[in-house]
Parts: sequence; structure tokens; C-alpha cells
Amino acid sequence: MPKTKGTGIVWLRELIEYKGAEAEQQMAQTLSPEDFKNYRIAMPINWISEESATNIYRAAGTILFADKPNVIEEVGRGMAKNNMTGIYSIFLKFVTIPFMLKQASRLWKTYHDTGKTSLEEAPGENRITFKVSEFPELPRDMRQVLRGYILGLSDLVKAQNTRVELDESDPQGWKWLITWQ
Repeated sequence: MPKTKGTGIVWLRELIEYKGAEAEQQMAQTLSPEDFKNYRIAMPINWISEESATNIYRAAGTILFADKPNVIEEVGRGMAKNNMTGIYSIFLKFVTIPFMLKQASRLWKTYHDTGKTSLEEAPGENRITFKVSEFPELPRDMRQVLRGYILGLSDLVKAQNTRVELDESDPQGWKWLITWQ
């Protein structure tokens, strides 16, 4: 069973706790007992099943981003901003989307125990493809989280008019086609 680190869950749990007891109760009511247990005990170093993490992301996103059209994408966007602020924020003024995606690709195995990542750059164009292969069971919502994460990285480097299109035609190689100005 594919797994991911609990980093995103910890961030979401902090936001839910900040919203108060009612939000926490909503999480308990929405999640299965196993998913709620994972939500409560997750730490950045813990491995959580991709399926359980996705369920937690969806439940928390529904509470935290209820006013947004794609709550699961907003979870990814928020994760990118949470992960890349603080000490990294000073560097964000000097980096590009391709640089950020190279770092994300390099760090994939730190946060996911399944799949391989690669990038296909289009020299001279503001276009790049982020690909995850050898992970056909990557949950659909997790693919949307990654789409949001890429959009969040784009926001951080102040790229304009970023589009992220998910090509789901080949489960042996999920592709996120990214363009920007």
C-alpha cells in the first residue's frame, strides 16, 4: 500500500484546531475511525497510506476551504505555501517555476514511498511537464492536491497566468502540464 509522510496532515490538523472544537468534531464525524486515528497521530516523520491521507485532505479541505470551488486543490496550494515559507521565503524572490519543480521532483521520495518523478522542459518556452510514473494507484484526489501544490509554488515565485493541466490518460505516467507568463 503506497504511503506519504504526515507533514500535510500535521499542517491541516493545526488549522482545524485553530478553528475550534466544532471543526474538530466535523473531522471526527466525516472520517472513518481509522482515518481519524491517522489524523490525530500523524507526525511529519510518520508514513500514512495515500488513501487515508487523501481522505483526511478532503475532509479538512471541505472545512477549511468551503468557499473555494476545488477544496482539494486548495489543500495542495496551502501545503506549498506552508512548506516553502519561513527560511525559504528569502530565496523565492530569485527562483523560477522550473527550479521549484526540480526541487519538488528531487524531494518526491522524501514524502512518498511510491512513484518516480521526472521533468520535461521546453527550452525557451514557459512550459514544463511534471511526471509521476510507476504509481498507477495514485488517488485522483491526491493528483488534484499535487495540481494545487504546483499552483501554490507558482504563486510563491510570482509567476503570472499559470495553468496546470492534468493529463490522466496514462496511469503509468501521470502528467501535469504547466504553462505560465
